[in-house]
Amino acid sequence: MTRNFTGWHMAFIMTSFFGVIIGVNIVLAIFASKSWTGLVVKNSYIASQNFNRDARIARQQHAKGWRLTSIVDHGKVVVTILDQADRPISGLTVAAVLQRPTTEAEDEAHEFQEIGAGKYRSRTAVRPGVWLLDITVRQANHGAMRFVQRVFAKEAPS
Repeated sequence: MTRNFTGWHMAFIMTSFFGVIIGVNIVLAIFASKSWTGLVVKNSYIASQNFNRDARIARQQHAKGWRLTSIVDHGKVVVTILDQADRPISGLTVAAVLQRPTTEAEDEAHEFQEIGAGKYRSRTAVRPGVWLLDITVRQANHGAMRFVQRVFAKEAPS
C-alpha cells in the first residue's frame, strides 16, 4: 500500500530543513560571540584623530633603522635589538603586552631585563600558544619606540 505525498509532508520537510539551518546558525553565532567580540578599537573616532600622529611617529621610528627580533626560549620571550649598523643596543627599558590574536581576555603585561648586549628577556614565563607582542622600547632622553610581532610559545621544558 502506497501513501500519497501530501502538502503536510512537504511542510514537514521544509520546516525540518530550515529548522536545522537556523539552529546551526544560532549555535555558531553563540560560539563566535563568546570567543571574540570583533572589537578592534574601543573608540574609532579617537583612533582616527590619532592616526596622523601615529603615522609620523612610525616614520621617525623607521628612519632610525632599529631592528627587533623576538623568540621564545625556555618559556620566556627574548628580544634582540640592533641599530642600523647591526650593533646591539644596550641600556634600554623594554616592556611588552602579550595579546592573543583572537581575544582580549588573556592580555598580559611583561617587563624585560637585559641579559646581554642588546638582548632582553621577560621576567615571567609565557603560556603556550600564539601571541602578539606589542613591545615598547625606551631609551634615556629619547622617545619610545613600538614594535609589534607575532611569536609562538611551546610548552616550557621541565
